[in-house]
Amino acid sequence: MIGLLIIGALFGSFALSRILFWVTKRWDGGYAPILVIHASLIAACLVTFLVELQLDWASAQTAILYASAQILWLIVDVFAHRGRLETQRGAV
Repeated sequence: MIGLLIIGALFGSFALSRILFWVTKRWDGGYAPILVIHASLIAACLVTFLVELQLDWASAQTAILYASAQILWLIVDVFAHRGRLETQRGAV
């Protein structure tokens, strides 16, 4: 059961970040779009966590799981962007 939650968090976080990257594709490249998109999604997860703690709804662990998955995708995107920059510098 926890495995399905982890897969769902990873897929959901990935899908949301890619949708937001698609919406903001006209932004100038660099680290700014990556950081803004992931920071806003992490903030949304943490706000959800706080609301669940206040209202005692479902398990608050789900919000932490989604925030952790989003942090993982942030790390992946930063390293992927850095790798693209290094290959561009080497090609010139």
